[in-house]
Amino acid sequence: ATADYNAASKSLEITLAASADDIQAVLRRDTGKEIEIDRGKQAEQLVAAYITKHLEFRDPAGKRIALKWIGMEVTVTKITAYIEAPIPGPLAGLRVRNTLLFDFLPDQANMMSVRRDRQSKASDHLFTPTSRDFQPVRVP
Repeated sequence: ATADYNAASKSLEITLAASADDIQAVLRRDTGKEIEIDRGKQAEQLVAAYITKHLEFRDPAGKRIALKWIGMEVTVTKITAYIEAPIPGPLAGLRVRNTLLFDFLPDQANMMSVRRDRQSKASDHLFTPTSRDFQPVRVP
């Protein structure tokens, strides 16, 4: 995933890519239904709910920041999700946790690169099932 802090809009613009097969399989498991993630608004709502459940940002007071689902693109092999997180206050003290697919793949590792205003310099955050804690967001 990439989170780009947009200073003008005071928000993180997040792009997250995941395996289409894995997301589809976890949604089928969770709903008990045959889900086709590239078919219709209901499937997109399920994908959005799953992703926003497992990607969390907290403000310095520990309050969860509501994520705004922008949309997604689905190909044969991957889902690319677009999400926005409003950050009205200072970046100092902002924390993130990404547990996407940890409940489905025991060896899953998630990487998030954070940058400012689309600059090339980024700081990376690694999340694994054994390190589920929130991490301080480092914005270069």
